[in-house]
Amino acid sequence: MDWREWAKKNDAERDNKPEALSDLFVLDMSYANLSGSFAAATLAEYGATVLKIEPLSGDPARNFTPDALTAGGVGLSYLSEARNKHSIRLDLASGSDIDYLKSLMSHADVVIETSKPGWLYEKGLSYFQAREVNKRLVWCSIYTYGQYGPLASCGQEDSDIVDQAISGMMYINGEMEDKNDPKDYQVPTKFGNQMAWYTGGAWASFGIMTALHYRSSTGIGQMIDISPAEGFGRISNASASYHFCTGETLERLGSHDASVFPYTYFPAKDCTAFIAAFSDINWKKFCYVMKREDLTGLSTHYRLQSENMQILWKEISKWTENLTYDEILKEIKKADEKGIPGVIVPAKVLTPIETFNDNNSWERDILRRVDLHDGSYTVLANQAVHATETPPRIKWVETK
Repeated sequence: MDWREWAKKNDAERDNKPEALSDLFVLDMSYANLSGSFAAATLAEYGATVLKIEPLSGDPARNFTPDALTAGGVGLSYLSEARNKHSIRLDLASGSDIDYLKSLMSHADVVIETSKPGWLYEKGLSYFQAREVNKRLVWCSIYTYGQYGPLASCGQEDSDIVDQAISGMMYINGEMEDKNDPKDYQVPTKFGNQMAWYTGGAWASFGIMTALHYRSSTGIGQMIDISPAEGFGRISNASASYHFCTGETLERLGSHDASVFPYTYFPAKDCTAFIAAFSDINWKKFCYVMKREDLTGLSTHYRLQSENMQILWKEISKWTENLTYDEILKEIKKADEKGIPGVIVPAKVLTPIETFNDNNSWERDILRRVDLHDGSYTVLANQAVHATETPPRIKWVETK
């Protein structure tokens, strides 16, 4: 059997396969915070029973949505992370509700919370207190500045935009600054979605799973302390090492990459096209494809100077802007067929709707139609992991 057919066959029927985390009970105590909500949703996709704890007025995250759009009565951002969850509302000013939550904690495998450090402790609901009756409990606290340190008690709510700002990632994201003629738009730029929150949530779910693995052999739970800002900074690539080696800050390069060129986007007649051809042998092949052998001798060091990137980008764009994406691809394939050494990697930059309509997305089940309680339905991005035995899945979304 062809490998691709085997992979497709064994990835199929995910809804009828076992769930890896079906024996776990998780309390999602995230509040107005997609980082904790995403972490809990990830566990729910693998089969964990997740109970979301909300105040009587509901989680403010229910209103998170672009353009004030709702589906099933809640915001689209909230809806995306309400997958496979149950929900109850409790009054944590009430002694009886606090006692009920303590009871839930005594039976839980995992608690995920995003409150300011010390707030739950004042109510007798912290990990320090819960572990006294549940030694197996894995507790994950998510907060911008972490659970200790000089800023942990600043009183500020966790916020994605603050997480982005203090991570260092916002500074290096955005258009390259023209030192001679700076423009208003050449400034540190936020990532379009709540990227720090989602990165923090991903690290949280990973930390929880490692703690559960440790618990499986020791019977002992533990606390996971996650700062989304630190989690986002962790994926800043070489920024910290660059500063250590040079004493300088790695500046914004827009769509360019400090390590490789070309590895960026160029205008085509019908779209924006990504092209990677950065090592010397690949660059030489790309120059052949463009019929610009006069550029072949430019070294890697030369191509990585920011001012030279701009010059070369304009030269390459003169070629790409006169071709459609398919024509660019055709020229690259001609060089491949002639046996010219090197590899050029192209890609067409798709709009969200083009991704949505792409057959590959539907065949690989990365988009999933989900029915809502009011009789309507929506489409959500499915879990990115494919697994032959215990695949994650979306079963429902909680909107009530």
